[in-house]
Amino acid sequence: MREQGSSGAPSAPLGDLHALFFLGGASGAALLPFFALLLKERGLSPALIGLVLAVANLAGGLAGPVWGHFADVGHGKARILRLSSWASAAAAIAFLPTGSSLAAIVAAAALLYACSGAGAPLEDALAVDASARMVACACGRVSVGRSPWSRSVRSTRAPISLS
Repeated sequence: MREQGSSGAPSAPLGDLHALFFLGGASGAALLPFFALLLKERGLSPALIGLVLAVANLAGGLAGPVWGHFADVGHGKARILRLSSWASAAAAIAFLPTGSSLAAIVAAAALLYACSGAGAPLEDALAVDASARMVACACGRVSVGRSPWSRSVRSTRAPISLS
């Protein structure tokens, strides 16, 4: 059973979210400084490195709303975030055999950034959901089921919108 905070709201989801944000930031911080160096070692000029990074960031930016749509249509934020994480790992492995082929590097980098495009938006959405549940619990307006990630939220007093 999870610990209850002083307000009666579950305190463990924030620890889970803190770990999620830390790992998401650490993975980006580990990749970004060395990605340009990797591309340079593969024989790309600074202009081509910039092109690869621009196309990859564009793909990541365009993929975020697509991942968000999948999360919103009933697949769930946590499930889509897990799927995105596994897809990012597979895309990173797929980047390894690209060699010095510009087309292969651009495609693999775009795929990697598109797969990881769900990270920050869905992490933020999970944090907003958790804080809304905690505020609602602290106000005594809702009772939350056994798990703080449970979908069983029911009104005990006045109706409140958690959307």
